[in-house]
Amino acid sequence: RFASKALIFTGVVLFALGFVRSLSSTAPESRAVQIQTFIEEHPGCSEADIVRNTGYSRNSVVHHLRTLLRNNRIREAPYHKTVRYYPAGESNAETDFQDAASAKEKPAAILSALGTGSMTVSELARQTGLSEPSLRWHLSRLEEDGLVTLEKQGHSIRYSRRDSLER
Repeated sequence: RFASKALIFTGVVLFALGFVRSLSSTAPESRAVQIQTFIEEHPGCSEADIVRNTGYSRNSVVHHLRTLLRNNRIREAPYHKTVRYYPAGESNAETDFQDAASAKEKPAAILSALGTGSMTVSELARQTGLSEPSLRWHLSRLEEDGLVTLEKQGHSIRYSRRDSLER
């Protein structure tokens, strides 16, 4: 008789705990919701960006990313041998590349500087404070992604943002 009451009590407690846990997964303060919100505020972010900015462990972030992907609350896209995360919705390769580039400090500085007009590597170096070798490397990736175009003028090369990127 005592065993059956203990079993019923244990079942009720476990049910209540499971119910509370299921409620907490959609609560605004839940990790999954916080990760989804971070992705919505920082489209094109990487797993490392999420770990660094949320303070959650990598394993926890990976678990919640998989859950969010499975539930179609976010989407992922490849970007230069990495994976970037975006809010759920239609994908657009051009804006995905721009968001991913803008999520990183150096490409964002380059795109911002080129927003004022075309520049040579040395002009970009003065404006951004980045070294010329670093600029060349980033510019080649931005050009590969279709975010930057180059125009040869004699011995110099001028870089500019693609017209469709001006927002």
